Amino acid sequence: MECSNCRQPIIRNLTILEYLLPIRSSAELCLDCQRKFQKIPITHCPMCSRSQDSSSVCLDCQAWLRVYPEINLQHTALYQYNQGMKEWMHRFKFLGDIQLAGTFSKDLRKAIIRQKVDIICPIPLAEERKNMRGYNQVEELLKAANIPYQLLLAKNENVSPQSEKSRVERLNMGQPFHLAKEINSDARTILIVDDVYTTGRTILHATSCFWTYPKIKITTLTLAR
Repeated sequence: MECSNCRQPIIRNLTILEYLLPIRSSAELCLDCQRKFQKIPITHCPMCSRSQDSSSVCLDCQAWLRVYPEINLQHTALYQYNQGMKEWMHRFKFLGDIQLAGTFSKDLRKAIIRQKVDIICPIPLAEERKNMRGYNQVEELLKAANIPYQLLLAKNENVSPQSEKSRVERLNMGQPFHLAKEINSDARTILIVDDVYTTGRTILHATSCFWTYPKIKITTLTLAR
């Protein structure tokens, strides 16, 4: 077995289940790589999972509530966006190392299953951007974790990538998404999945696309915050 991040061998005894079911989601990190990534601590903002010293609503979310008093943001993030995660994300998203999709698949799968939702919806890329990169990184994360999903959202064309925007530009960004298809009438819960929560603008825009379905509960999840 090798580390799903640095590819160095991991020497340990496999369990019987790992021998019998060698699935892709069995990826794991070596001890050195585990130290590079920090999980979201117990004390964090209840709305956006921002790491902080208390469990009260953070200043960013208080600002969003003044703009959108009707929102009920219920966001879960798994890891802090520290230097280790930033470097990993750069390799995965911008250097084309698609094999890294399985690095956090165990934790991602557990977190999504725990949500108990009807539909999982990844944040989309513009077609031109997806063709240039060769894949949508969020879809690849879900595939690696063996999580079925539906492409309910599409990204409007001629919208520049988030990575090319400053924080102020992200906060002032217009609606980049639209519904790509009608939602199954039996759906009661939808989980929107993205890779990184930065300002919250992307998540809020995606969530607002479903406000025409008031009976559907929307929650969100990202790998990092």
